[in-house]
Amino acid sequence: GEYDANYLELGDIEVMQEQENEDGASSGSDTGNKRTWEVEAQATGLRYMCRQVFKSEVPAEISREALERHFRALGALDHPHLCRVVDCFELQDAFLLIYEKAFEPAVLDFLTRRNDNGTAQIQENEAAELVRQAMSALAHAAARGVVHGRLEP
Repeated sequence: GEYDANYLELGDIEVMQEQENEDGASSGSDTGNKRTWEVEAQATGLRYMCRQVFKSEVPAEISREALERHFRALGALDHPHLCRVVDCFELQDAFLLIYEKAFEPAVLDFLTRRNDNGTAQIQENEAAELVRQAMSALAHAAARGVVHGRLEP
């Protein structure tokens, strides 16, 4: 399907102030030449995540048309266990992908919670359900020609 999202005007997106966590780390994440920030649509107050992907990181063999198809495919994914891409902007040296914000707690936090005695809090049936949800999301994306290159809890 075509990329049919509610477009956000670039002027309406505001990078929210990054705050330091208790350990002094920034609230944005930085992995190599990719950076993620929380942003807010000024007109609605809705919060999203913005991922910056530097053009220098896009393999040279990927054509402009293929890249645009990829961004449209990401925007067309609609699944309850995927953060949907709602817009994409091109800057001189990077692309900005605006996508839905994941709900708290983060899966990794949920999986690593421990009881006072050090045993995991998650039950086997809960872990199985999380795996089922993740596999459902991956199957949905794969059926639409999108292979996830960045799996993380």
